[in-house]
Amino acid sequence: MGKRRRSRVLEFWRGLFGRAKANDDAPFEVNGSAGGHDVNKRKVVLRNTRGADDWRYLSASLSENGTLLIEGQDLGSGVEAHFGRGEREYEWAWTIRPQDVPKLALALGVKTEDVLEGLAAEFSGDAAAGLKLFLDAGSIPHEVWSRVGD
Repeated sequence: MGKRRRSRVLEFWRGLFGRAKANDDAPFEVNGSAGGHDVNKRKVVLRNTRGADDWRYLSASLSENGTLLIEGQDLGSGVEAHFGRGEREYEWAWTIRPQDVPKLALALGVKTEDVLEGLAAEFSGDAAAGLKLFLDAGSIPHEVWSRVGD
């Protein structure tokens, strides 16, 4: 995901998620500073696949305040096949508030502090496509944001 686009998504969620800094260089642990505030955020990349004409990305990050942010982006012909001609980008984010993270951890069969590891174990690679259904079926409260197009 380009830094500018990722920045727009994070800006939208900043009020819910805290002052996060986009950083794809670290595969799991992210620490740094943004907006004059120290940031401690853990992150796991669940899917990052590229095809001849497609790219699919999904990550989950846990902020210092306990908010879990799951965000994804699909680019290419797969998006166009689903949404129609000329629509080649789809972005989304699901936010799970701190009080609901233990319910997700329980559904994954892990301790609350291991929720990212649980997500990675169950929803990495092709299995990432089942994550939204899992959240809905388990009645895990989450806020949803999405958009199609540039």
